[in-house]
Amino acid sequence: MELSQAITGELPIFLREHFNGMYRTDVYFISKSLADLPLFIILPFIFISIPYFAIGLNPAADRFFIASGIIILVANVASAFGKNLKKIYDYSILDITVL
Repeated sequence: MELSQAITGELPIFLREHFNGMYRTDVYFISKSLADLPLFIILPFIFISIPYFAIGLNPAADRFFIASGIIILVANVASAFGKNLKKIYDYSILDITVL
């Protein structure tokens, strides 16, 4: 499920729980970001692990972990970019098309 669809799908539940005083907006955003963090670390690591050695890049461990760190950072920046686009575009059809 795309990020914009996940946020759009959770919006009615979030609004109901927020207005019932269950939690604040910042707590929701931080907890959602922390819950997604392992996904945005493990998947990019797997993504780089397979082709890195298959295409014969430098087999030194430090080079591999530098490449893994770069890919993990790029994945997290892309996630943040998607969240920001969701804030900019109010219409779910439009943001799904843009993303």
